[in-house]
Amino acid sequence: MTKEDLLALPNAVRSFNGFYTVRGKLTMENSIHILVAMVVQVLTAVLALVWILVRHVRGKRTRRLIGAVAMTAMVFYLLYAPCLAGGCAMVHTVVSTEIGAPPDVVAALYADYEGWPRLFPATIRGVRLLADDGQHKTIEVDHATEGKVINIMMVVSPHEIRLEEFKRRFDAQFVNRFEAAGQGTRYSIVADVRLKGVARALTPLAPPIVRARLNRFVLEPMRAAVESGSRRQQGLIRRQEH
Repeated sequence: MTKEDLLALPNAVRSFNGFYTVRGKLTMENSIHILVAMVVQVLTAVLALVWILVRHVRGKRTRRLIGAVAMTAMVFYLLYAPCLAGGCAMVHTVVSTEIGAPPDVVAALYADYEGWPRLFPATIRGVRLLADDGQHKTIEVDHATEGKVINIMMVVSPHEIRLEEFKRRFDAQFVNRFEAAGQGTRYSIVADVRLKGVARALTPLAPPIVRARLNRFVLEPMRAAVESGSRRQQGLIRRQEH
């Protein structure tokens, strides 16, 4: 934040409407207030629909429709009740797969950020190292859909690498673990994703989406790269033997 932004902050705070306000370069939001407003709107619409059904539809059909509407409202409440109490600000999920290579090999493949455009071509077009203090590498990633975003990578141990990612719609931390499993590696990602803005309303629905994207865009490319490298190495050995 620049000095000008700091000087503008008091006026921006005073002008905050309690929901969402943009003042110059500053964006302020209260995600809980936004979510509560959305829930109130949906419940109002549900009650209005029930009233219309009671007034204009008769007999068994009425009871079935009212039952369906009530069930929808109950599902909605069960999904979003924790959010109203402030308990669903973060998406927490875990994915894992087994890869036929030693943990050191798999971890080194992930840690080689310069190879990310080749390793993850569907999401990364280029990378540039911005800073390296010996513990953290700050990397500018040219993302296929988000544009240039910042990633911070920290190698915690030979078998654990943490990555923080900052995008327009979410911030995330991914703990990558590489554990020995038989002759190969169990590669696990522990993901904590914080959605931003109105997207926070999707938090209760987000875990399966996050898992699917991690499987598709991280685990599968990692496994495919290791297996492809193993096949090339085996072919080279066979040619040398002949």
